[in-house]
Amino acid sequence: MLSLLWSSVSLLYLLLFVIMTKIDLADVLSGLKLSSDVKVHLRGEQGYIDLTKRWTQWKAPDYAAVVEVASEKAVADTVRFANTHNIPFLAQSGAHGDTTALGALKDGIQIHMRGLNSFNIAPDETYVTVGGGIKGTEIRNQLWEKNKWTVHGCCECPGLTAVALGGGHGLLQGRYGLLSDQILALNVVLANATAIKVSNTSHPDLFWAMQGAGHNFGIVTSLDYKIYNIPNTDVGGRIWSYEMLTYDATPENVKKVYGLSKEMLDDGSQPDGLIIYGVVAIVPQLGTKPVLMQYSKLHILLRMGRADEP
Repeated sequence: MLSLLWSSVSLLYLLLFVIMTKIDLADVLSGLKLSSDVKVHLRGEQGYIDLTKRWTQWKAPDYAAVVEVASEKAVADTVRFANTHNIPFLAQSGAHGDTTALGALKDGIQIHMRGLNSFNIAPDETYVTVGGGIKGTEIRNQLWEKNKWTVHGCCECPGLTAVALGGGHGLLQGRYGLLSDQILALNVVLANATAIKVSNTSHPDLFWAMQGAGHNFGIVTSLDYKIYNIPNTDVGGRIWSYEMLTYDATPENVKKVYGLSKEMLDDGSQPDGLIIYGVVAIVPQLGTKPVLMQYSKLHILLRMGRADEP
């Protein structure tokens, strides 16, 4: 187990490794034996430009090439190749990461995971097996068609796996727990290109670590994920209402808005199916002062209040 964890932790060191001299990846990549489900895009090519777009360019990683993969073997082959040539690499699906560590990657390889977006509900319909590159909106929509749902991130664009590996907040966490609580098993490619199954019974220590710090230990190519029946009730079922209320982010308004939310939790008056969350941010379209954006979602058609009455 120690050797396994050491191999996994080395992925983080490889991510942070900065190559001191420029590498001619066009030449180097000629040694990468590509299967039919792999595409390589070098810096400046149209495919590269499209696949390196990000939600934010703050501390963005710098890629010399993008490798599109669609199988676990392709992921392992790319990792092995990168290790052989001391090239840093990073797996990416939704391109929403915004940590300072990402900016340390220079002249690296992006392992583009969106081709790994499979979706298969288990025969007993208690979990779904999905590819490591599937987005939250994809699993949501496909489950909805089957009268199922699960806990996924609040935004549609990020990948499901990336959010879940960090613990993951979601709109249904009050019912079922965090995203990481839904993980039953993962298929993982380690930093040494070894592919393993991780669960409560297979490498349990690594399974524990990946439910909250999973980005540091390997690349998830697929995972088994809990799903649930959508309740057949008037409240908490298939009908949703959504409101976004915006206020000036003054100390008084912040205290009042979140104080009301806390009161409803403390005294049990929050309606079943009501979800409240919010952020304080500067929105250029609204000016230079910070604003409080409060989001209210309810599983029944009901207006939640007026924007001039926090």
